[in-house]
Amino acid sequence: MNAPIKVIYILSLGHSGSTLLDLILGSHSQIESVGEIMAFGKYWKSFSDNSLTLEDKDRCTCGFHVNECDYWSKVRYEIEANCEELGIVPSFNSKEEIDQNTYCLMKAVLKVSEKKIICDSSKNLFRLKNYLKSELFEVFILHLVRDGRAVAYSWAKKRTHSEKEAQYSYFNILKRWQKFNINNYLSFSNFNNYFCLRYEDLVNDPPHIVSKILKKNSLEFESDQLQFWKLKHHNLYGNRMRRRSNQEIKIDSSYLENLSHQEWWLGTLLTASGLRLFDYSIQRKYQLK
Repeated sequence: MNAPIKVIYILSLGHSGSTLLDLILGSHSQIESVGEIMAFGKYWKSFSDNSLTLEDKDRCTCGFHVNECDYWSKVRYEIEANCEELGIVPSFNSKEEIDQNTYCLMKAVLKVSEKKIICDSSKNLFRLKNYLKSELFEVFILHLVRDGRAVAYSWAKKRTHSEKEAQYSYFNILKRWQKFNINNYLSFSNFNNYFCLRYEDLVNDPPHIVSKILKKNSLEFESDQLQFWKLKHHNLYGNRMRRRSNQEIKIDSSYLENLSHQEWWLGTLLTASGLRLFDYSIQRKYQLK
């Protein structure tokens, strides 16, 4: 039987700080993060289909498109070797399905990076459930939560005005935030391999919070992790911050100033049970413990 691969899985809604957390963890000498691995199927096709158009957002964090990146070329070679050894054809058609192909991919990433643990920031709940069902992976669940009013504000300010984007309105995102985070907390909080952290606490005291995560994975904090921009990363997808240089880890509090009085208080009422569960104040202030 194949030895299980250790996976730190970031579970969160978008705009909750997962890219920052992903980059910090992936800067550890024993953890490799390649971002939202769930999207790998699209990039795998680009290796053999030159007609497939990749946009700027599809660039690897190193700056190259995946099919032009030396790192990913090495990963491709290892994937094909791993799949041949298992007698399977490389296929990454499903974003959520966890199978031997995913194992081949992650085994290849670990060999190329010479690290021991994968950090997957795909965030998708169904992907996590499939990980947990598989004997090929040993999963640590990292549930990242950010103040729902901040998450909803971030989504809303970036949406277009088209009708199909109505699902990303401020109040619709608040409803999603409430359901997603409460349900996941109730589902996984009794697991020994579960850890819940707040974005606000992470950016307020990165060494302390990151050390707690690493300790649960039998690792020690490394100070270079907080200067992640100095290291070369090969993440797929994620916030544009992954390609910025010389970054300061600080809280984004723009929602405190920019939400209207009505948005703040109606949003607070709508998510009251979730705010209480994750210890967020109803007052307009930095959400620090």
